[in-house]
Amino acid sequence: MTDRVLRLLRTRPELAALAAFPFDFDLDRAHHVEDVHLASGASLEPIAGDDTGGTYFLCGGTAVLHASSEGDAVLIADSVSEALEMLIRLPWYCENISGDLDEEQLRAAVEAGDAEAREEFAPELDAHRAALLAGLGLPDRPLTELAALMEAAVDRTEPDHLLLNSTELCAYRLTDESRRRPLRDVVLGPGRAVLDAYGRASPERTTRPWPTRCCARG
Repeated sequence: MTDRVLRLLRTRPELAALAAFPFDFDLDRAHHVEDVHLASGASLEPIAGDDTGGTYFLCGGTAVLHASSEGDAVLIADSVSEALEMLIRLPWYCENISGDLDEEQLRAAVEAGDAEAREEFAPELDAHRAALLAGLGLPDRPLTELAALMEAAVDRTEPDHLLLNSTELCAYRLTDESRRRPLRDVVLGPGRAVLDAYGRASPERTTRPWPTRCCARG
């Protein structure tokens, strides 16, 4: 099923135009600079692009991943609706946005970015934002919640949303390499989860999860 917000953007040109400018989510740029696929094998559909050559992909029919033209790629949201809410209310031109900031600090960062955007390229920014939020029916939730959702999505990029160049099979970088999960966690994590679940389901086995080996004597 197509995401509600994506369906609105595809069927209402006036909303698609507002998403493209000034919020840089352009349906007409739904193509990437090279062939790519997800390491997990899940479906990958380009749905929009930005004016730097980056691409927004729909992963597995729901989550949204952004890939730059320079070889970076991160998961940004669990749905197109959530991604658009972030892009509209925490726009690309705002600097130093992070989950470490409180609501007042985030609002100050957005207001500073908005003031510069109005002066340089988007004098009708406030009207455009209000029209797009209303037209897409997006909620007005705290900026701290949006920032936390974005950072949580970034942390889930690997392993399921790792993007690969389809020709060379090279992995795209995380925008912030410090967030890359250690290989041991990627490889051993699923097995650990199974063992933990096994232990919770069978409390009497937690001290000896595996049977001992008996040797018969003749």
